Amino acid sequence: MNRKEFIFKSSIGSGSLLIGTQFSATTGKDFQQKKTSSLQLLSKFNFEIDKLRIQQLGNHFIWGVANAAFQVEGATQIHNKLPSIWDEFSLQKGKIKNGDTANQATDFYHRFAEDIRITKELGFTHFRFSIAWTRVITEDLHSENLQGIEYYIQLLKEIQSAGLKPWVTLYHWDLPALIEEKGGWANRQIINYFKRFVEICADHFGDYVDRWFVVNEPAAFTALGYLSGYHAPGKKSPFNYLKTVHYVCLSIAEAGRLLRVKCPQKKIGIAYSYSVVHGASPKDASVVTRVDAFLNRLFVEPSIGLGYPEKDLPVLKRLKNYFEPGDDELLKFDFDFVGVQYYFRVVVGKSVFIPFFGGREIPASKRGVSMNSMQREIYPEGLYDCLLRFKNYGFKDIVVSENGVCYRDELKDGEIIDTKRIEFFQAHIDQLVRAKIEGIPINGYFVWSLTDNFEWSEGYNDRFGLVYIDYPTQQRIIKHSGLWWQGLLVAPSQ
Repeated sequence: MNRKEFIFKSSIGSGSLLIGTQFSATTGKDFQQKKTSSLQLLSKFNFEIDKLRIQQLGNHFIWGVANAAFQVEGATQIHNKLPSIWDEFSLQKGKIKNGDTANQATDFYHRFAEDIRITKELGFTHFRFSIAWTRVITEDLHSENLQGIEYYIQLLKEIQSAGLKPWVTLYHWDLPALIEEKGGWANRQIINYFKRFVEICADHFGDYVDRWFVVNEPAAFTALGYLSGYHAPGKKSPFNYLKTVHYVCLSIAEAGRLLRVKCPQKKIGIAYSYSVVHGASPKDASVVTRVDAFLNRLFVEPSIGLGYPEKDLPVLKRLKNYFEPGDDELLKFDFDFVGVQYYFRVVVGKSVFIPFFGGREIPASKRGVSMNSMQREIYPEGLYDCLLRFKNYGFKDIVVSENGVCYRDELKDGEIIDTKRIEFFQAHIDQLVRAKIEGIPINGYFVWSLTDNFEWSEGYNDRFGLVYIDYPTQQRIIKHSGLWWQGLLVAPSQ
């Protein structure tokens, strides 16, 4: 996750608690001391109250963690993997903070068994990951790379052998660079390239996967990659951006129809980003409407038959330039479930200097609000607003497919005391409960993320994980937030 520049530019007390826990070395007396320290600090949280909260969500509520291939796998140049747009973007000077790359990332490619074991130990029952398009095809963009396919089969088997349910994202932003050379998402031919990728995944992984996300955050990767240029492939063209919007929407629906034929018994969904938009004053209502159409409605409404929100954002009328006969119907697809991804609120005010929107974002840093380390506002109530909107759209099965918070976590005396992250989760779970009580069909929640990872253009500074990664050694150390989740989700007898 990272949409920073999206606009305009074992249980407690059971004795089985994993410890501020290093999955490599602490033993004996030092281990016991660290364990006691962790328990003492975590005792400030009332686990009984927290457990009562989550009980209101029901016994069948889904609790999971999420990651994405490019952000964690590393191993970018082995087993015939093709370069992605992010591999090439990362090599351009100044594109990634500190000159970071994902060449190693968290080495999930080699360490996935360890991370799946940690997921199980923390009490989560569902594991979301993505398949790298660049690992499963060859240079002709059609043939199968059997080494990459075998890797994902082994990963899926490991997830299942741990008793976890896999949720698979097909596209999480790592477009093959060879396709970008042909125009990428701004070339209508992308629909056929994407269908071939989806076909390979369905054929080889369909027996293992019960839930598919067709793409992750289409509003983000199109705007950041083709409009602002802040993300790969770094393009800045309003005209190409509009092309990508339409061709991505068509690709999503076509991929959904293909999956329905290939995997008729499986559930097909999509993961949409959402940021609640408020005005700085009542006079900013028109700006709110336009920004909301851009951020939150642009990719949802075509798929459910409402078309593009061009009435509220008139520049979208230009999308008709890229329509072919029948596209209105081809845009529609009836998803079995929807994933919503919520991180922060956006506040806007009028500005005559900003084309199309007539307004500008008012940074959280100027509003005196609680923020994460990317300077985005922490606003838990927005999660409820998001869930309510998707209920009103008519979705009957909703999951929060990403939610989390980044800080500049520091390792001190073998522990990461991230109390603010625990408070973040408590506040957002309150909003889940509120939604459930009011009849919103919210059925699951995925933490972003299990481990710290490569945060796109932000590099490695900002950490979202429940598990701290010491990048030089690749050591995994469970943060206090991870222990808190363990205290909630793992029964004492376990």
